[in-house]
Amino acid sequence: MNRRENITPAELLRQVRLLEISTRQKTKDMFSGGYQSNFKGMGITFSEVRPYQYGDDIRSIDWNVTAKTGSPHIKIFEEERELSVLLMVDVSRSTLFGAYVKTISRQITELCASLAVTAERNGDKVGLMLFSSDNESFMPAKKGKAQLLKILRELVLLEAQDQKTSLKQSLRFLRRVLKKHHLIFIISDFLDTGYVKELSLLSRKHEIIGVRTWDDFYDDLPRAGFVQTIDPESGKDVLVDFGSADRDALMKYYQNQTAFFTDAFIQARADQLTIKTEESVHKSMLAFFAKRNAKIGK
Repeated sequence: MNRRENITPAELLRQVRLLEISTRQKTKDMFSGGYQSNFKGMGITFSEVRPYQYGDDIRSIDWNVTAKTGSPHIKIFEEERELSVLLMVDVSRSTLFGAYVKTISRQITELCASLAVTAERNGDKVGLMLFSSDNESFMPAKKGKAQLLKILRELVLLEAQDQKTSLKQSLRFLRRVLKKHHLIFIISDFLDTGYVKELSLLSRKHEIIGVRTWDDFYDDLPRAGFVQTIDPESGKDVLVDFGSADRDALMKYYQNQTAFFTDAFIQARADQLTIKTEESVHKSMLAFFAKRNAKIGK
């Protein structure tokens, strides 16, 4: 069933409000414990031109205005404290997986809600992009409570879309549409390859943090004989012999995906972290912020 067609407006509003309230309570420490000190603004922006005054820096003189008016004028710049935050979210079918505590998709929802609420509380712009094998939707970053509620609504209605994941296509799309500097959180299980070049190009203009949502099951597949499973990417029933080479081949696949993710973000000079489904989103982000603060402070 399609959640968008079967959930009533009243129930949707109730779930959105519940998600907002619960997230605000949980993210107080995240807000005061690292977000503000990690992300303070992305440079300076032009404010105005005014007549030159004694003591002004002559390097700020606007020579065009000075020539037109016949008297010296200078450009005034202000620190750009406001951030534009974009949550780039994987909604491919592999995110439906969850062997123990919760699904990867549920972990993604909790993480996105936490980041969106924290950004809104800090007065930042925040936007949302959903992707699978292609771009599913794109909501440009804006400020305010109304924008936050729109994002939380999309998270409540979050559904797995296409079978495959294509980070390459989505990163290329962002390079085209994002004109100003953004802080981009890429949230995915990163079961994909071939995106290093686009990630590196995007990171030249924007600050990128890759958040891999992961399940412990991938790191230590059981040796339990034949197991009927569903391939999250293809949606097909697969009979896997976890007591044979099939299990070892799968282990190798997941290990290669982990290595590719790590190397890709190192090459792009972008930050990365992994949050497992049994871990607390908020504690993991607090630890990440603390680590970044320590690195910034060096």
